[in-house]
Amino acid sequence: MFGVTVHFVDAGVDTGPVILQRAVELPHADSAEQVLAALRPFEHELLPRAVALFAAGAINADPQDPRRILVAEATAEVGDGG
Repeated sequence: MFGVTVHFVDAGVDTGPVILQRAVELPHADSAEQVLAALRPFEHELLPRAVALFAAGAINADPQDPRRILVAEATAEVGDGG
């Protein structure tokens, strides 16, 4: 299983709270280059969407668990081209 994650940056390496994430199976990927090429479209989808959600004020830390991110339902369509 491979994937793409957009997360907030904290003091660790890849340890910030996750904003958006996509996982995919790539059973026929035989090299790092093939994996990167397969994941690139997801990167190009998720990063602008996360930025749009952030700019719209739709992303908040869960008050019960600051490692968890909540996306406001009312603005969840921001960045979907609509």
